[in-house]
Formats: sequence, structure tokens, C-alpha cells
Amino acid sequence: MSDLKLGYIGLGNQGAPMAKRLVEWPGGLIVFDVRTESMTPLA
Repeated sequence: MSDLKLGYIGLGNQGAPMAKRLVEWPGGLIVFDVRTESMTPLA
């Protein structure tokens, strides 16, 4: 299943911690937030 890609929209108080847990996902993680500075720690 490593070719399965995950996406996460919204990196606020709830979304950021959840997305951080998925950063190591073998298939990759695509994130989006209207505030670009919220995405920087996950780059």
C-alpha cells in the first residue's frame, strides 16, 4: 500500500498534530492550509 497517497486540509489546532503523525507515511502526504506558514513545519 505504499503507493497510497494521503491528503490533509486544514493545519490548525487539531489538523496540524494529526498531519504530523502522518508525515512518515510511506506513500507521501499532501497538505494544504490557507496560511502557508502552517505548512512549513511539515515540509
